[in-house]
Amino acid sequence: MADYLLNPKAGDHYANSYVTRVEASQYFDRHYTGISYWSNLNATQQEQVLIQGAHDLELLNYKDKKYYPTQFLSFPRHTNKIRTGTASMVASATAFTVRGLNLYSSTYNAIPENYFKYGTVVMDNGLNRGQSRYISSSNASIDGKFGEIVVSSPFNQMVAASDTYIVFDPIPPQVKWAQCEQALAIAENRYYNYGDYNYSGIGYVRTGDLGMSFKNPDSTIPGRKICLKARRLLGRFTRKTMKYGRA
Repeated sequence: MADYLLNPKAGDHYANSYVTRVEASQYFDRHYTGISYWSNLNATQQEQVLIQGAHDLELLNYKDKKYYPTQFLSFPRHTNKIRTGTASMVASATAFTVRGLNLYSSTYNAIPENYFKYGTVVMDNGLNRGQSRYISSSNASIDGKFGEIVVSSPFNQMVAASDTYIVFDPIPPQVKWAQCEQALAIAENRYYNYGDYNYSGIGYVRTGDLGMSFKNPDSTIPGRKICLKARRLLGRFTRKTMKYGRA
C-alpha cells in the first residue's frame, strides 16, 4: 500500500512526517527483533502512528529556526545544507530525472548512491516554481560528470535546463529515528490511553491473540508525552534553557 497518508517532503507546508512507512520498517528491522506492536498494525495504522509521532515531536523547543517559516514541521532548520543549481530534466515512463553538477561528488564518497533518497527537490524558478517532489533514488551518471535524482512523480510541466532547483540534504537521521521511537511508544500504548488512539484515528489494534477496539473515546484528550529514547536522540537539537524578559 502506498504511503498516501504521509507527506514526508522536507520543508513542505503540508509535511506531516520525517520518514516513510518503509523507512520506519527498515529502522525497526535493524534495531529490534520481532516487535509485534508495529508489525501487527496494518499499513494505514502504521502511517497514522508515524504521523502522530511526528506531531508529538513538535512539543519540544528546538534550536535555530525553521528553514521556511510556513513549513508545518520543525525540520529542516535554517542551518540545513541545501544544493542549488540549474536542472536538466529527462522524462521516463514513470518519473523525471533531475540532473545537476553539484548532486555528485567522488571525493571520499561524499555523496554516495541514494544519498538524497527520501529527500525533497523544490523547483525554485520556471513553470513549476514552488513545486516539490519526493526523491525516490539518487546516483551519479555513468561517466560520473553529474548527479541524478529520480522523483516519485512528474512535475506539472516539463522543466527546462535553465530552471533552478533546491535539493535538501537529508534530514538528520536522529530526527527520523526519534519519530520512529515515538511512533513505537504510541503503538505499544506506553504513554497513550484509549482516547489517544481514537484521536490518532486508530480504531482497532491487534497483538497476537489480543485485540483492542477504540470506538468510544473519552471527551477529553490527555496530554502527550515524548518517550525517553526520542528525547535522547533529539538532545543535540533542543534548547536546554529558556530566556525570559520583563515587559
